[in-house]
Amino acid sequence: MDNKEILLEAILTELKNKNILNDIEKDLITTIDSLLKKPFNVKKAQLTILHNNTKHPDIPIKICYTFNHAPNKLLPHASENELKTTLLFHAEQLCIKAGKLDTNLDFPL
Repeated sequence: MDNKEILLEAILTELKNKNILNDIEKDLITTIDSLLKKPFNVKKAQLTILHNNTKHPDIPIKICYTFNHAPNKLLPHASENELKTTLLFHAEQLCIKAGKLDTNLDFPL
């Protein structure tokens, strides 16, 4: 298990142990679950990305600036690696929204 997975697992464990979760935390759990699922489920990853893009419209805007492409343009034809990269970016943005990361720090993943 690499450092990214360890950090994501720690965040996931912390959130799953909470009694009450807000919507952002629920979306973060779903995103991390999709990212860490073994074997990786492409369909679940695509649905998670679409859900996050719809529910959190700031994320696809940041994807456009960061990756220089439309967030859903490549989704049906995205490779497993592209989906994982996108989910990782979603996890970063949701962690910031949930107060799990400082916005002034680079995401350590």
